[in-house]
Amino acid sequence: MMELFSKRLQIRTLVLLVCALLVSPVWGAVSACAEDGGMMTVAATDEDLEQIALSQCVFTIYDGEIYWMSLTEDELWEYAQYLKSELNINTAAAAGILVNLEFESGFDSEKEGDGGAAYGICQWRGERWTQMVSFCLDNGYSPSSMEGQLAFLVHDLQENYIYPYDLIRMVSDTWDGATDAAYYFCAYYEAPSDPDAESADRLALCDILYYPALVELEESF
Repeated sequence: MMELFSKRLQIRTLVLLVCALLVSPVWGAVSACAEDGGMMTVAATDEDLEQIALSQCVFTIYDGEIYWMSLTEDELWEYAQYLKSELNINTAAAAGILVNLEFESGFDSEKEGDGGAAYGICQWRGERWTQMVSFCLDNGYSPSSMEGQLAFLVHDLQENYIYPYDLIRMVSDTWDGATDAAYYFCAYYEAPSDPDAESADRLALCDILYYPALVELEESF
């Protein structure tokens, strides 16, 4: 799929976005990150286009639709490098983890879900939520901070979720490796009741946007 990304993924202005859309064969729908994580299709409006431009989020156009994430290039690079360093994983594995955080919370470290029963970037619940708060307080982080929650995620994988951690560490640095990592994190760390159904959109967005965006960023450094 590398030919789909022959142009560098980068922060574009609204003018460039509109021009790209005008030359696309089909652009009647926009795939956008929903407020509660994940992807949804909405009608393309001027407000949608303006939102992308003003947010400076990373995006691509694929098969006539716009796909974008809740992160700027700087944030994507920062979080990926942190996970790669702390977890000793490759780019594909980092992409697989990050796309799950997109769907869980849109990288909102203060997000509450399910009527207040879930919290943070991974929507931790119950005892896991309590463990996250305790870890952050014990290590000098605010429990509501992105920094603290990422640190807890690293700790949690290495200490409490060794099976998915080992699977994620072993993926190849390829498109298949990225989607494998996305599935492993969803199925064995987030652990929904139906991981195949829950992970389908995550794997697609990892394949279309997250992994190629990180590859492009790394090639620029």
